[in-house]
Amino acid sequence: MTHHDLVDSIGEKMIPAEDAAKYGASERGLRIPLSLGGCREDRDKKGDPVQVYDFVFATTTVKLAQKDASFRQQMVELSFTYI
Repeated sequence: MTHHDLVDSIGEKMIPAEDAAKYGASERGLRIPLSLGGCREDRDKKGDPVQVYDFVFATTTVKLAQKDASFRQQMVELSFTYI
């Protein structure tokens, strides 16, 4: 995971009313933009084969994650969802 200023910062987004009702959510949600590169094969420190994904978040998003462990965990979970 890394960051760049070209990626949009986090912000609120309207959730369609039908989705809000379906999932029991509010009509506003947090939008966390990211850029995900394709999967590539590599090797870990032991030499075992691994799959690598490059995630790029907004610089402000990463700064927030560095201060807030709960938000950082949300970013990790979001990343796994994308994979």
